[in-house]
Amino acid sequence: MGIVFSIAFHLIVREPVQHDDVSTAENAISDGFSTTIEKSTVLRTRMTWKCWLKTKQFYQIAVVYMSTRLFVNVSQIYLPLYVTETLELPKDSVAIFPLVVYVSGFVASIAMRLVNSRLGRKATYALGLALGIGACAWIYFLNHDNAKQVYGAVILLGLGGSTMLVTSLAMTSDLIACNVESGAFVYGAMSFTDKLSNGVAVVLIQHLHPCVACCPSCKDYYRQVLTFVPGGVAVVAFIALLSLLPYKIGLRPNTGNALKTVVDRIKADNSCPADETSPLLGEHRPQSATIPT
Repeated sequence: MGIVFSIAFHLIVREPVQHDDVSTAENAISDGFSTTIEKSTVLRTRMTWKCWLKTKQFYQIAVVYMSTRLFVNVSQIYLPLYVTETLELPKDSVAIFPLVVYVSGFVASIAMRLVNSRLGRKATYALGLALGIGACAWIYFLNHDNAKQVYGAVILLGLGGSTMLVTSLAMTSDLIACNVESGAFVYGAMSFTDKLSNGVAVVLIQHLHPCVACCPSCKDYYRQVLTFVPGGVAVVAFIALLSLLPYKIGLRPNTGNALKTVVDRIKADNSCPADETSPLLGEHRPQSATIPT
């Protein structure tokens, strides 16, 4: 099945041709950049894998994405053990509750476009964090007597996890912006941090397991795992998100320096003094203001 759809993808989906000409900047770059100069500058700034390793936002987004994948994967792995061992629910719960997570996550993914357009990437991700942390806190206070409330906690878990995952992927795309020539490296690096962190987390969780056979300690252990591991990485993701708040994702320092050079050249060519309220591109333009590469 995977091979069939992979072949269909390569045969049917057409990738748009990338142009380096400045006149195509507005079509090549998203509307996140406000001026034609800014768009053109970003278009002409090429990024290699070495450039990405020197970019601060690359590591910030990596922490956000890694924490998101840890939240989603750890909760999916240990949710069946939690509902059967800790809450002592019937064995069919192993299939029911993951299904509830997937359905609620699907509903959240449908609403993502509207929420992102209203709130923006960072606020949407913060909303997902709030839902996820709320689900972890709810799970901690559940026991055999109020086990039916787990449906509400699981719905929050699906909503929060899907919101965080979709938004973190969108942030990665925003980070790449028009630098698609090295986009594969960025996605590969994000996936590497995801796989490595998940492997280390599962190994540590299993190593700290209180016993080999089931015992009373196992019940509380799965509650703690499902509360503190996803909840802890959500806090880490929140700290990384706070570090991104002052900056526009995808606007890199080298782009800013190139843009400053262009603006200074335009100011020097204009006969009238510029003020902070005047647009960068007015009716009067210099005859030759090229974008430095």
